[in-house]
Amino acid sequence: MRVVSISLGVVAFAGLLTTSANAGQSVSVGARGAAGVTAPAPHPTEKPRTGPTTTVQTNAGASARIAANPALSMRLQPLLPSDLTLQAAAQGFRTQGQFIAALHAANNLNIPFADLKADMTGETHESLGASIHKRKATLDADAEVKKAETQAAADVKATANPTLSQRIAADATLAARLQPLLPAGLTVEAAAQGFRNEGQFCAAVHISKNLGISLADLKAQLMGEAHDNLGQAIHNLKSEVDARAEAARAESEAKADVEASAKARSKAEADAKADATATKG
Repeated sequence: MRVVSISLGVVAFAGLLTTSANAGQSVSVGARGAAGVTAPAPHPTEKPRTGPTTTVQTNAGASARIAANPALSMRLQPLLPSDLTLQAAAQGFRTQGQFIAALHAANNLNIPFADLKADMTGETHESLGASIHKRKATLDADAEVKKAETQAAADVKATANPTLSQRIAADATLAARLQPLLPAGLTVEAAAQGFRNEGQFCAAVHISKNLGISLADLKAQLMGEAHDNLGQAIHNLKSEVDARAEAARAESEAKADVEASAKARSKAEADAKADATATKG
């Protein structure tokens, strides 16, 4: 198959750079890779209504840490009251472990989250166990705290090292930009499986939409034994188009997607930190 010579330069996205080569040629599409996935805070053990006081680590407010982990945010979203955003819910909690455990306890016991939060973040800073006991005295508060903390630890562990497809699906900005470009019924998470980085996936999605090429066929070209670069893959599947120009166009669109995502993430983190500072004040 004729090789098309393509030299696009390196598209400077934040993070990893992936270069696919065929017959000495290369097209580089970058992505932030694992950037933006902040290592979770050590999970605290909530003080039950009885027993010794638990040491709580306060490296960063819960709101800021949640904002920095889109995969965790997506996992917690179903636990929230319908009228409350995740950032607003987390505001005031000292650690993400404390916040997530409170979310689970509220759902497990059908206690309004606002009530638990008021007890835990108010002037008295009650423990989760003490708040549960106050709201439902007939329950074993210590056992319920342990259950909620176990659930919280599972949430943090499951999202500590998310896959590329999980990161993309959890990134509201990126997912919103890409989902309309996909065939009906295909989710962003399913579509992203197998790609090396965000930039490569975004560019492939744009190529698929721009040229009417199957995304599965593009993936097969890029991930197959030959590991074709983007331009070669375009030429192999649609030789009548200017593969170099179409690859450049898709890479530019992909760069815009990733930059918009990074900008939205930075704003969310800054807003969360500002909220945490205001709460402390």
